[in-house]
Amino acid sequence: MQFKKILLLILLSCAKVDKNPFLTNETLSVASSYTFDIAVENPISIPATTTSLQTKKLYLTSSTTDGVIIAPDTFCLTDGNYPGSGTYKALLVSATRNINTDWVLTDNTKYTRLDGTEVFITGTKTPTSYTNPISGINEVFWTGLNTDFSNGVTCLNWTTGTGGNQGRVGNGNTTISPLSTGTSACPPNRKLLCVEQ
Repeated sequence: MQFKKILLLILLSCAKVDKNPFLTNETLSVASSYTFDIAVENPISIPATTTSLQTKKLYLTSSTTDGVIIAPDTFCLTDGNYPGSGTYKALLVSATRNINTDWVLTDNTKYTRLDGTEVFITGTKTPTSYTNPISGINEVFWTGLNTDFSNGVTCLNWTTGTGGNQGRVGNGNTTISPLSTGTSACPPNRKLLCVEQ
């Protein structure tokens, strides 16, 4: 229980008070102030506003591919790890996909593994923090991303699986820049990271 001080100002005004028959009519004004203690049984508490994040899932494919990746989004949807429903796209930059065009991550979203384990949360376009590894297994996957999320080397825009060319890769078992951990020759085969839309 809390007590609130309330200052009550009472203005009393009495008009035309005849105090003396020999005097003209007067107006008497009286001002008084009083302070009361009033009990407040349940004071109102206004909770802080919180923003609820939407949640989307991601997974690494069970299948692998060399540097020739003709339809990466279809690769995700036909893979054995596809959960059976929902639209997923490959987190794989190219001549037609980058952080500003056809980007697969949604702003202010929590991304989890298929089992619900949180992996990272995005701010504007990119992750702001990584909570857990993408898979917890030392799995390498193609991304084409530099660490600053610009487009890096992409096996000649994912058209070649022959030696002498390279592509940027990520790793499923780290929380340190997991989407861009290094560069790989275009063979051997690598997995793809598929992200719910």
